[in-house]
Amino acid sequence: ALAKYPALAAALLMAQERCGALHTATPALLRAAGGGADDDAAAGAGAAEPPPPAPRDAAYFARALALTDEAIAGLLHDTIEDGGDPTAIRAQILNQFGPRVLEIVEAMTDAAPEPGEEKPPWRERKEAYVAHLAGCDDAGVHRVCLSDKLYNLRAINADFAEIGEHLWERFTAEPTEQLWYFGSLSDVFATGRLAGTRAQQAFVAELNLMRRNVASGLSAQS
Repeated sequence: ALAKYPALAAALLMAQERCGALHTATPALLRAAGGGADDDAAAGAGAAEPPPPAPRDAAYFARALALTDEAIAGLLHDTIEDGGDPTAIRAQILNQFGPRVLEIVEAMTDAAPEPGEEKPPWRERKEAYVAHLAGCDDAGVHRVCLSDKLYNLRAINADFAEIGEHLWERFTAEPTEQLWYFGSLSDVFATGRLAGTRAQQAFVAELNLMRRNVASGLSAQS
């Protein structure tokens, strides 16, 4: 689906297949490198969570793989909102990777609470994120966002095929709310810089599959 963006696709694939440390290091990097469905998915019961690495650890792998700015931003896209100290993490990203990577990661961030603060409610955050993305004309931001959300959808659909309705127990938002969110993102992608690309079309296909999965569950409950 990312054939239109070979550098980004190849970099993310290498990060997933050849950097096991990134794949398992933290929930944020795990999701970005290809290990989870959404920022609100719960960790498995009883799963040990290793301490989060500093962005300099990601910098080591990024340099080793000659990753592009967009690929690095994809790996780090959750770190500002989930890393615990957004001010410090912004400084580390800027120092290690430069202003372009920080710009993309900032655009991918739906909330950046300071230590001790709570994130706004899920729906409020997602509405603001969709509105921001709709007003953003940066093709790099759209590529990273579409790559991330396409992976999220594929992971959700693959897990649904395995465990069915139990999948939704992992999420903060109800299935219908998830559909609203991904549907809203789909509308943005369909009218934005990536409209008509294979990645955008693949997103629509995965969204339609998710809609069928949710509908099947609602039918079973009625």
